[in-house]
Amino acid sequence: MDKKTSYGLPVVQLLNSLHIEKNVSRLIAVIRHSSRHYSETPSAEPFMGLTEEGKISAYRWGKLLPAKMRISFFSSFIGRCIETAYLVDKGYITAGGTTFHNIIETSLSPYYVRDAGRFLETCTDLDDFFTSWFAGKIPPEIIDHPRDVAKQMAMFCMERLAPGATGQSDMDICVTHDWNLFAAKEYLLGMNHEIHDTVDYLDGVILFAKNGKCYITSPGNDPRELVVPG
Repeated sequence: MDKKTSYGLPVVQLLNSLHIEKNVSRLIAVIRHSSRHYSETPSAEPFMGLTEEGKISAYRWGKLLPAKMRISFFSSFIGRCIETAYLVDKGYITAGGTTFHNIIETSLSPYYVRDAGRFLETCTDLDDFFTSWFAGKIPPEIIDHPRDVAKQMAMFCMERLAPGATGQSDMDICVTHDWNLFAAKEYLLGMNHEIHDTVDYLDGVILFAKNGKCYITSPGNDPRELVVPG
């Protein structure tokens, strides 16, 4: 199996494993959107949708989710994330699952970019914007610190994992961006972004409730109790 056809496979395999694990009462998958188009114009970045390959991958991924679940969907407000959520939803319905329509969620979005114009200028001027961002060298008037991005995601997920918080839903699928996931992996899982420097399409983290506690994990990593960053 080549990389293109295996996008998201480790995450969905881990989801299926946790689904049948004793005392796991609730699951959330936070994944990056599927394969996307790119533009040489930075200002066009928010409008780049999924490639045809990306659409097929998202649909196929949905068909692999644990059977007979009732799944809620949340996504960033950016179109490629909405597209991904929609196609995963349709894949799961085709496989016989039950779904609830996608809801836009701020903590999954690039809300942390506070000044788009200065942000684009800073990205152009700095040799390594990402390293500077994690080092706290970018003013908060331009972009929030990645620790705060992880904090907002953790708070949202903890609310969704709380007993009785989700109504009829058994699982949440949340579609976000690689930057959000780099922040979550670093500050919630202890995965340094310089070592773990790739977030593939449909890759992500899984959060779950077990024996009254909340945990976060990802393929190849042991679960860690979910703690909201200070």
